[in-house]
Amino acid sequence: MQTNQTILAALIADRRHLHQHAELGWCEFYTTAYLASQLAPLGGQLFFSQHVIAKSQVMGRDLSDVIAAKAQAKAWGAAKHWLDKIGDYPGLMVQFDGCSPGPVLALRFDMDAVAVSESQAAEHAPTAQLFASKNERAMHACGHDGHMAIGLGLARYIASLQRQFQGQIKLLFQPAEEGCRGAKAMAESGILDDVDYFLSGHLGLGLPSNAIAMTPTHLFATTKFDIQLFGQAAHAGASPELGHNALAAACQAVNQMMAIAPHGQGVTRLNIGTIKAGSGRNVIADYALLQGETRGETLALNQYMMQRVAQILSGIHLAYNVTTQLDIMGEASDVVQSEALAQQLSPFARQHFSQVLMAYPFGASEDVSHLMARVQQCGGQALYLLFGADLQAGHHQSRFDFDEGTLHQALSFYIDAIGQLLAIKN
Repeated sequence: MQTNQTILAALIADRRHLHQHAELGWCEFYTTAYLASQLAPLGGQLFFSQHVIAKSQVMGRDLSDVIAAKAQAKAWGAAKHWLDKIGDYPGLMVQFDGCSPGPVLALRFDMDAVAVSESQAAEHAPTAQLFASKNERAMHACGHDGHMAIGLGLARYIASLQRQFQGQIKLLFQPAEEGCRGAKAMAESGILDDVDYFLSGHLGLGLPSNAIAMTPTHLFATTKFDIQLFGQAAHAGASPELGHNALAAACQAVNQMMAIAPHGQGVTRLNIGTIKAGSGRNVIADYALLQGETRGETLALNQYMMQRVAQILSGIHLAYNVTTQLDIMGEASDVVQSEALAQQLSPFARQHFSQVLMAYPFGASEDVSHLMARVQQCGGQALYLLFGADLQAGHHQSRFDFDEGTLHQALSFYIDAIGQLLAIKN
């Protein structure tokens, strides 16, 4: 089944508009308003945060950033009508009902950018072609602008069917994938509990254009965490014995965490990415903040890493007489692919991609795992795919850009998948 030229032409325009208006996780207010404005005329039912976000499960959300992002969305021209519907939590779902009861299919598209300032180099295509990010603090350097464009193209195609399919289609536009912060809140809202088939995917990640991976492997479980250490300030020359040095405690904690023994049953990772501490060279530091993450090839291996982190912090508390606080800022589980669904859809992959791989190492983490697990726990099947795309620079780099031709291929594959799973009537 092929896309029409009107839908194809809109793909690149949507991608470039969204690229210009990059927003960080939990701050995607302009993005959500734009998506809503494009989806509303298509006849589906829109659901906003109160229906698709379980607020008790939200992780890594900074209220001051949210307030600033809402103001920025207004300045960029987001309609007040949509901002009022969105409220304080971005993200939405559009639901299309078929002409008769049948299977329920859900597809997820992530929305957020990354905290990278976009390259201004003349050879960087978004800069040269005048669609570089207007946000100095954020850039779509991971391809989520392309994911959303595919989602909009799919919505337009579904609308063109005029309900001539069996069952129901749900398109989820998820905030805060970066840092693995948004999917759990969406999963816990219950919107996927009736889903029979779930699909999602990612552009690039080392796979070249015209290739697709049906069941990527090595999607690691992960925990993103902040560690706060509270000590006691004192004069470093006159009375150092009165101080409890949070900076020294933090350094020791980093050394011990980086030395956690790898597990013999699979891949484990730990990284401490930032340390902030101290107020002056002659002051015993009374506060320190560490930001880090663990990963594991399985959920159990990631839990092993986090248990060791907790044990180390207990020892640091005793050794340095500081109080420690461990806050979870994001998390993802490992992924179990529904192999039967991959086999069912692989013939359509061969129609659109010259290279079809069943397995391909992902090598990172993705909070889509929460959505997939929820569907599978409720009896459905779930699949996460990789759509190959030649890149100008690696993910999360300032010169990141991808081959836009992949947008057409991914959309065409999804259209054929819908036809297979929901008995399209033409």
